[in-house]
Parts: sequence; C-alpha cells; structure tokens
Amino acid sequence: MQTLFLRIYGSVIVAISLVLLLTYFVFSEINHHRYQQHLAEQLSGTLYLIKQGIERQKDTADRERWLELVASLMNVSLSVSSPSKVPNQINISLQQNEQNRYRVSYPINAQQQLDLTLNGVSEHLVTGTAFLLLNELGLYPAQQRQMIFQSISSEFNYPIHRVSSDSQVLDSEQLERLTRGEMVIIWQTEFDSSLSFDVFAPWGNSQDLLKLGTINVFEQYPTWLLVSGFAAVLVALALLILLILRLIVNRLTYIQHKVDAIEPELIEATKMPEHLDVINQLTWKIDQMALRIKRLIAQKHQMFRAVSHDLRTPLSKAQFRLEALSQIGVDNTLVEQTKADMNQLNLLIGDLLSYEKISESERITKETLELNHFIMTIVDGMTIVFPKVKFSFEAQNFCVAAINKQLFTRMLENLLNNAARFAESSVVVALSSNDTTTVLDIIDDGPGVDEKSKAHIFEPFYQQDQSRSANCSGYGLGLAIVKQIVSQHAGEIELMATSQGAHFRIRLPNQAEGEES
Repeated sequence: MQTLFLRIYGSVIVAISLVLLLTYFVFSEINHHRYQQHLAEQLSGTLYLIKQGIERQKDTADRERWLELVASLMNVSLSVSSPSKVPNQINISLQQNEQNRYRVSYPINAQQQLDLTLNGVSEHLVTGTAFLLLNELGLYPAQQRQMIFQSISSEFNYPIHRVSSDSQVLDSEQLERLTRGEMVIIWQTEFDSSLSFDVFAPWGNSQDLLKLGTINVFEQYPTWLLVSGFAAVLVALALLILLILRLIVNRLTYIQHKVDAIEPELIEATKMPEHLDVINQLTWKIDQMALRIKRLIAQKHQMFRAVSHDLRTPLSKAQFRLEALSQIGVDNTLVEQTKADMNQLNLLIGDLLSYEKISESERITKETLELNHFIMTIVDGMTIVFPKVKFSFEAQNFCVAAINKQLFTRMLENLLNNAARFAESSVVVALSSNDTTTVLDIIDDGPGVDEKSKAHIFEPFYQQDQSRSANCSGYGLGLAIVKQIVSQHAGEIELMATSQGAHFRIRLPNQAEGEES
C-alpha cells in the first residue's frame, strides 16, 4: 500500500515538474518573441531616420563617417551590407547572436540593407533618435517642417509630438537643461519598477519641445500573460492528474474483475451497496472474495472428512472378508498382499484426516514441558518400530518449552519415521536451547534429499524420486503435517545443507506456560 501511494505521489510530482518545466520553456519562447516584436516596434522610426540619412550621403566616405557618428551617438554598431535576397517590402528582421545581442536588418534599397547591432532599447538610442529627427527637420524650410514631421511620425510606433514647454510638468532643473540645448528623460515608475519614459528635446529657438513618448519599457510578465499562464498550468495539471487517476481507476477495475472471477457462484450473491467510489468498491469486493475463500476452505475440509470417513467403512468390511477368506484356506500370500494394500489405504486416510484437522485448527493450547525426558521417551519408542536403526539422543542443556504434547509427538514421530525409513544405520536427535529459542535437529545417514526436491519437500503429496531408497513409501503428507505443526507452534523448520543424509532443524520460541497460539 505504501509503495502504491508513493507511486501515486511520485507521478503527481513528476507531472507537476513536467508542467512547470514546459511552462518555463513556453514563457521563455513567448517572451523572446514578444521582445523581438517590441524591439522592432521601438526601432522602426529610428531605422527610418538612419535610412534617410544614408540616402543623402552620396559619397562612400561621407556615408561611413556619418554612420560612425550616429553609431557613437546611439552606442550601437552600424554598417551597410548586401541582402541575401531582394526584399519585396520594407520589413525589419531580428536575430540574436551568441552574446545575447540583437542584429537588426532594415532594407535601404534593392541592393543594400542597414545592419544595426545593439543590446536593446537604451537612453542613448532614444536621445540619438530625437537628435536625428530634429536634424532631419532642420533640412527643410520652416513652412514644410510640420508636414514633414507628420510624415515622419507615421513611421514611429510610439507617439512623437511638438508640445509647448508650459503644457508639460517639468521642474526648474529640467527646464534649465532644455534651455541649454540638452535632452531630458523623465521616467514613470510604479512599485519601484520603471514602466515607461518620455524624452524631451528643445525645438530649435522656439519655446516648443519635441516629445518622444510615452515609450513603454518591455514588461516580461504582464498581467494577461501571468493569468493566461496560471490558467494553462492549472488546466495541464488537471488533465495530467485526471490521466493518472484514470489509469489507477482502470487498474482497480481490472483487479475488481479478477476478484469477481474467483468462483462467485459458490456463495450467495450479495448486492453491492450504492454510492461507493472505486476504492470502496474494490475493498467491498475483496471482503466478499475473502468470504468466498473461507467458505471454499470450509467446504474442502468438510469434503475431506466426509470422504475419509466414508472410505473407512467399506475398507473395514473388505478387511473382515479377507480374514474370513484366510480362515477357509484361500491362498494366504494373496490375502496378505491385499491386507497390506488395505493397511496402506487406512494409513492414507488417517494422514488425510490428521492433515485436515491440523490445518483447520487456528489456535492450539500449549503447556510448558521439560523436553529432554519427553523427547527421549519418543526416541526410545522408535527403536521398537525400527530395530535395525540405531537411534541416539543428545541434549546440550536442560530445555523447557511450551508445546502441545499431542501435536509435538506427532511431529517428532513423523520426522523420526521419515529419517528411519531412509537411514543407512543411524538417526541422531540433538536438542539445545538459549534464552529465546529451542533448537531440535534430526539427522540421518541416508542418501539425503536431491536438489530438485529441496524446494518442494514440505508440500502436501510431494514425493521425490523413488530411487532414493528401497524403503520409500507413503503419500507425501508426513513432512507437510510436520511443517503445519511447527507453524502452529510459531516455529520454523528448514532442511539444512549437509554432505550426507538429511538434516532437519526446528526452531521453537520459548513461551510462557499455558500460552495459546
């Protein structure tokens, strides 16, 4: 569950990161395009005036000197070059170089173009523009200047006016500078940020002023862009999170279908409560699946018990008839073989009933016992059953543990019976304990367990290759019963690595008297 939520949170974080990263690149591209457009608009009138000045310079040397003067005045780089293709209209093109400077190209005629390199709109550029504008007007007679001024103003993308000095809000220092022939720049600020500015220059010997502006400074993040970007981010995040949730819902729905496919007809159909979301629907269906599994297990236990008990009745009758046949002189060899088969079936039924009974028991009652004497008694009893096998018991210390006597006896007898059937000559039982754990080892000197069988040795009905021992018999339930009993004692059993024979080790926790598990 924790991994699932980590994956969900991780997906949301990745989605947010991707959206923010994409938003950053989109904003950067939008602002780059906006700034180029802004720069082209601010430079349109300036480039027109420079073009007019170049066309008036008939001599190449004069044109070069004039360009150097204008470049120094505006703090930019100016040159004239041949265009790569013939322009079909007057159009400003901009390119950004590796030094983050802008190269502006403006057609002069079909054979020439003006190249201007600058960092951006600056005070030098605007004051130089005002100087070129006044210089351009000075080339015409006074009666034509207003008409020429109106013609030039149409080339600008920001307003230019001839205004009276009395109509402008200027302080005495600014008026004094204008009287001296200097230019004045007045900034309009808001929240300590420069938003726009006006440029004032004296209009010849009159009391009028040339006003350029208001000229807006480029604003990287205007309100409309921020609102649009925020809305776009929210929409993108909503779509991505919706996609993630949709994928999760699809996975949960798939799990629901798989849960429904587990034999739903074996129990009575229960109507799902209404108005449940997909998580609660899955929870409800898992609960229903648990009920189905529980009933299936109960039905399996009931079937095993019924079949086992029902089988014992005809087996008992068959054994009785075999006894009768032996008494009337029928071939004793055949009768004895049939009896042996019947005994094997009885053993199988007994093992099945034992395994089912042990598997069905959820809790067992234990008592604290001194294990040394208890285990020694069981080991001694096995010498009667297997007289050709030497049984030995070794105890490193005095061991006490909480066990269920009946189940523990069945467990140890199964292990000893299994070891004796495969042993060459001896079986060793070793007992030891520490403050927390009791360890019981059963070791035989037989052929051991092959590698293929080690992973399956405790599975019900599993039998390894019959060639392991000529004495091999049974139905593969003995070790499965052992593992089940060990688990009910909250212990562990494992097959230890050994060079010869089989070595089973059981670890049981030391528990208090009367504890149940």
